[in-house]
Amino acid sequence: MLLKKFEAAMRGHLPAHQVQAILAATADPAKLDAMPIHRFLKLFTV
Repeated sequence: MLLKKFEAAMRGHLPAHQVQAILAATADPAKLDAMPIHRFLKLFTV
């Protein structure tokens, strides 16, 4: 349920391709853990 709320909130503010990139990055904990923070935060910039 929390993930659905997160996705819905993002869809209200970001383009669909950006939402998909964020969801893909957060779907794999190991991949997310290895990602540099600046790269993760860049996913959220408009």
